[in-house]
Amino acid sequence: MRNRFASKLGFLPLLVLLVACSAPATQVPIGETARAAREPSVVALTPEMVERAGVRTATVRRRPLLGTETYSATVEPTRTGAAVVASLVNGTVTRLLVDLGQSVRQGQALLEMVSPEAGQAKAEYRSALARLEQAKTRSNLAQTQVDLAGAAVQREKLLVAKGISALQSQQEAEARLAGIRADRATARSDVGVAQAAAAAAASRLRAFGLGAGQLRQIAQGEDLDPRLFVVSPIAGRVIALQAQLGQAVALTAPLMTVGDLDRVYVQLLVPQARLAELNPGDLVRFMSEVAPGRTFVGRVLRQAQSLDPTTRNAEVRVEIANPGSVLKPGTLVQATVRTRLAGDAIVLPATALQQVKGKDVVFVKIGPNTFRARPVAVGQKTAEAAQILRGVAAGESVVTNGSFSIKAELLKASLQEEE
Repeated sequence: MRNRFASKLGFLPLLVLLVACSAPATQVPIGETARAAREPSVVALTPEMVERAGVRTATVRRRPLLGTETYSATVEPTRTGAAVVASLVNGTVTRLLVDLGQSVRQGQALLEMVSPEAGQAKAEYRSALARLEQAKTRSNLAQTQVDLAGAAVQREKLLVAKGISALQSQQEAEARLAGIRADRATARSDVGVAQAAAAAAASRLRAFGLGAGQLRQIAQGEDLDPRLFVVSPIAGRVIALQAQLGQAVALTAPLMTVGDLDRVYVQLLVPQARLAELNPGDLVRFMSEVAPGRTFVGRVLRQAQSLDPTTRNAEVRVEIANPGSVLKPGTLVQATVRTRLAGDAIVLPATALQQVKGKDVVFVKIGPNTFRARPVAVGQKTAEAAQILRGVAAGESVVTNGSFSIKAELLKASLQEEE
């Protein structure tokens, strides 16, 4: 019987030897005698051994077992955080005023173009303004003539009433007034037509990206050449640059992209079984190779309202704070999400578990510096903790640090009893 037991524990001398060899000089050697109790599963240590082995205990409590899930995702700009700057006119790029990665202000000039179409539009606007001024002048003159003719009619009426002038003179004055009023109506109509033409010409220039200040310059005759500047619609950084010096571009051709990267989006593809763990407002932590050792924090915005029928995954959008614009669109990131593997459960640190004769055991404190090896049934496990299904109860004191040294003493005592 002794030989059979020895064969089952044939690995123990090697284990004891490894423990002894790996122990630092200040640690108690395995050969030291422990004050073992009569029960073979109980180990009693001296206070010095407890101190040197770093034995620590904790009270068993019920709590959720938390784990982690990781998801890979790609960074993208927010919906309002990126603007594609496209050509608003046919023309040629003559100057690039910014470079890739450069910060820009809203309204800042990004590049210069030469466009005969723009030059023609400027000239038409200037001509439309000139015609408008002429129409206003004619309208004002017609109003003056109406005022004079009206005064003449009043004077003739007074003279007729006094018998000084004939009624025919009054009627002729009234006829002249009616004709002048018709001319005034025509002049006013011409003003309306000229105003509409000027507004249309201004609208065309605004469609080319010209602002109020540039329109004033054109009105004053200071900017009539075919050059125009393409400006940034938002503040941010140049995150894509397609335009090249000397390039002929067509209307709507993309020139560059400006993005505000202080906050960015990622889309996580989450299995339906994990969707309950990612609700709007929940925090998610991210890491990326572009910033080793740095953690970025995001907040769940929303879940997709439908799942992929093939994979049963749903998209979960997360907005990440990105100070310094470190994460660029297209950057690969790893998301770490805390998950609940078990609800109300007995959970112990992974360091509390040891293997003895192929069984999972923990060491329960039963007295001062005295511990009993207790077999346990282990449920779900993570790298840090384990769910205990059976074997210990809440309120008991279990070794959480130094359990390997206690295990070594237990095995040494078993060997000594067999000799």
